[in-house]
Amino acid sequence: MLLPKEPTLSTEITTAATGEKLPQYVALSTEGNSVFYVSYSDLLSDMTFSFDNAREGMLAAGKGTLISERSISLGGFPGRELRVLIKGPNEVEYIDRVRFYHVGMRIYLLQYFFLKSEDGSALVTTKAEKFFDSFKVDTSH
Repeated sequence: MLLPKEPTLSTEITTAATGEKLPQYVALSTEGNSVFYVSYSDLLSDMTFSFDNAREGMLAAGKGTLISERSISLGGFPGRELRVLIKGPNEVEYIDRVRFYHVGMRIYLLQYFFLKSEDGSALVTTKAEKFFDSFKVDTSH
């Protein structure tokens, strides 16, 4: 995974749509006003995953506005890409480029936050593509 600098690692607790608490393992790296976020959670054996529910939960939690959405895949595994407008501290607007992947019983979440005023710049586009394209999954275990 290509990140601008050594990430901070942490474990957060997330709540599934069914109410179960799940550990979410997080790597966070920052560069200037940009944030690179990678996490994963493992589903319990009786759980199912919904990209629609994940999107709605993310939008509600971050009070975001969906800009665009499309289906994607990674190594044959289904995914979803979102662009979300969010307001940070002091009403500063950010774009959150998000990718979810459903790989077996694991859900991966990748996010790249940057200032809305930088949206469309070649530098931001290049950083986003390098970040997302560097993510690979190894299912050989």
